[in-house]
Amino acid sequence: MNNNLRQTAKKCGASITAVVRWIKRGMLSARYEDRHWSIEDAAIEEFREKHLEPMPEDATLIMTEIARLTGFSVGTVHDWVRRDRTLKSYRRANRWYVRPADLKAFLEAHGVPVPRGL
Repeated sequence: MNNNLRQTAKKCGASITAVVRWIKRGMLSARYEDRHWSIEDAAIEEFREKHLEPMPEDATLIMTEIARLTGFSVGTVHDWVRRDRTLKSYRRANRWYVRPADLKAFLEAHGVPVPRGL
């Protein structure tokens, strides 16, 4: 089956802009037909296996929840995840997810008190 950019983005948990970038960089094979991109299922699967890390089922915390649990601002948590990349995270459908175990290890490594129940 052939997919358009929107369908491919949804299957990869990414934005349409990211899909176009992957195509232009040669990371995702696609055809440009009648002014539209066409991406086969096999190409999407190959791309996902090569370039997308699978998201663990227990990666359930989003940035706002982490901010609420730790008492830090969402901006600070955002920096840990996006800018510094010190907190291991997984991105799906324009959201960042963190495993509770990874958050606990991160807080302990940085001398931050670990909230109860984490």
